[in-house]
Amino acid sequence: MRRIYPALCTLGSVCRHWRATVLSTPSLWAQFNVGLRWKREGESRLPLLKTMLDRSRAADLSIGRYGLIDDGFDEQSVRALLECLVPTSHRWKNASIDFDGNSDDMYEQIQGRLPLLERLELFSIWSNPRVSWEDFRAFEDAPRLRELALGGGLSLVHKFPLPWSQITSLHINHHIEPDDLYGVFSVTPNLQFLHMSRQNKNGSCSAWDPDESDVSIVCLTLRHLDVVDSALFRAATMPSLEEISIDLLPADAEDDNKYGADLFHGFLHRSQCPMRKLTLQLGKYFDAFERIFDQAFKLTCLEITLQAMASTCILFDLLASTKLLPQLQSLKVVCIAWDAYDKYEDADIGEGIANLFISRYLTFAADMLSVHVEVVLGDKMVVNPSWSYECTPDGPFLSEPFWNSFENHLGDAPELRSRVVTDKKEHRAIICMNPVTA
Repeated sequence: MRRIYPALCTLGSVCRHWRATVLSTPSLWAQFNVGLRWKREGESRLPLLKTMLDRSRAADLSIGRYGLIDDGFDEQSVRALLECLVPTSHRWKNASIDFDGNSDDMYEQIQGRLPLLERLELFSIWSNPRVSWEDFRAFEDAPRLRELALGGGLSLVHKFPLPWSQITSLHINHHIEPDDLYGVFSVTPNLQFLHMSRQNKNGSCSAWDPDESDVSIVCLTLRHLDVVDSALFRAATMPSLEEISIDLLPADAEDDNKYGADLFHGFLHRSQCPMRKLTLQLGKYFDAFERIFDQAFKLTCLEITLQAMASTCILFDLLASTKLLPQLQSLKVVCIAWDAYDKYEDADIGEGIANLFISRYLTFAADMLSVHVEVVLGDKMVVNPSWSYECTPDGPFLSEPFWNSFENHLGDAPELRSRVVTDKKEHRAIICMNPVTA
């Protein structure tokens, strides 16, 4: 539950059978967020929290505690809430804690009482909370802790007393300086997954620029990297990476898309990692595909989202040659068509998809290759009022020239036709070869 509120108590008041079911299912009451952000919430939260805990019985708890917004709030109300919550720490399986700087002493009571804790999230709404992190040992002893998420307000996070050597999955949900990340890697010898939020603050990555920082960040154990932008690629070396996910590989200020491609290419060249899967979204009019795939010769799975039909045509033409990504076994391409295009581009894409299917089909064992191509009308997939309908394709989607071109070129390999599945919808077209079924 995102938060607890009075209406939750009515869950047991629908009918006798429903009440018996709800009250006899402790897990329904064992996941919740609780907080006192506004002064008016003070009177209702504590009794609701007690009700939730009573009904959860002995079930493992997933709790979230968020802090204050109202500066005039009574501190005693916060402490009363924690006095109710803290004694249940032996049942915490997942915990999300927002420090307000006034009640850190309450958490000292849970030290050594976290036998079930597997995931922990720490953050603070205050930029400089009144907490001495180096002496704060509440979460130091948690034998099952493997996943850690760190939000804003926590500086020099690697000095926070935690069982760092146990951590295998780390989420950094705020801007972090290269020096701090270097410190984190130095205390996490078993880290395998890393997620990093946007590091390009206000469009600038100066902190991650080698000309601004001489920190070289190396993580030998990391296998899965999930990043929002390309900042980390400037300074990192990760030789064990098998899976990379990039929310957006950007262009620089001059709209030279090869800038983002060069960063990624340089990162792969330094790391020499055995990357098997790559998931990425590219900016508009991206065409530097050969650059980003040059070091990805072991790639077996590619999931890519494009923002322009022209970029899609270029990609299909390149992938029709098996010299690029020779070991590719699974391909998913999504093109979001934001801008208007004409029937001739439709025909080109139809031909490109057919050539891609035929080339890969004739090169690999037929049952080893799965291809999923999806073309989507932009403002029907993403509600974005800044893009007017007039900026998107007109008429049926996709057009008749597209389907004619696709079918005609597919005729060059008639034995392939039985392996192709198409789905035509008003604002979406899906074409698959050997579609993967769940």
